[in-house]
Amino acid sequence: MKHIRWTIFRGAIIVGVICASIVTFVHAIDIPSFSVFNRTTSSIVAQWDAVPDASYYNVSTTASGEIIKTTDTQITITGLTPSTGYIFQIEAVDGTETSSSFSAPTTTYTNASVPTISGFSNITTTSVQVNWGVIAEAVYYTVSSTAGSVTTTNTTSTFTGLTP
Repeated sequence: MKHIRWTIFRGAIIVGVICASIVTFVHAIDIPSFSVFNRTTSSIVAQWDAVPDASYYNVSTTASGEIIKTTDTQITITGLTPSTGYIFQIEAVDGTETSSSFSAPTTTYTNASVPTISGFSNITTTSVQVNWGVIAEAVYYTVSSTAGSVTTTNTTSTFTGLTP
């Protein structure tokens, strides 16, 4: 707040004093937040809701290592590593270059690689062994079929009780 005082003179005589206060209002812009992260093994699409009065957005992410300026409400980052966490933050900027604060950091992960079935072995009329390749970042595998699901750390799984 600024205070201003005017003194009015007529010749050498003070004939009046006017005082005024000037209040400056700072326009605050809302902080955007991410609404959706669509992920694949090598890409992330980050989406957010539009902020009223925003002219553009600055997205900071460890996925690209830079701040991305966009007028859209989503960005796509490609060329990422499977099963890896990336941190995202966003701020809105209005037409007077007033910016919101950056949002709280949000971490999202790319999907794990999908194993490729390398074959079937030990096939009988009521059982089959499924074999697949190692995925370096996998902690465990879940294998599903009409015969049920199995979670294992191995790269093989045998399904029994099958109907010929």
